[in-house]
Amino acid sequence: MVRLGVKGLAGLLLLGGCGGSERSAIAVSIEADGSANTTVRCVDTTSGTCHVAFAVAAPLRGEIRKGDSKRFAVGPGTPVCIEPDPVDLAKCDRRAIKQGTQRISRRRVVD
Repeated sequence: MVRLGVKGLAGLLLLGGCGGSERSAIAVSIEADGSANTTVRCVDTTSGTCHVAFAVAAPLRGEIRKGDSKRFAVGPGTPVCIEPDPVDLAKCDRRAIKQGTQRISRRRVVD
């Protein structure tokens, strides 16, 4: 029988949490001026790119590099999804664009 001291047990617990989880994070700033002009700025992302998709009749998609902005012809009320990887509109958490400026951020840990 192997006896573990406090240090040995702590080491095993630390090793048990390693290797299996993946973290992703994304933050965007969305500015809607009330007409069909919305600017999305990729503030931060673990992948280096913010992927955005708007749920309109013909889905509108875009990729924005971290630190850059892109303008889209959509207005307040349009559902939007943001992800650090390409967006699946059928599975994403849609949020309606609000008039003015809003910030959307999310962190996720996947085992």
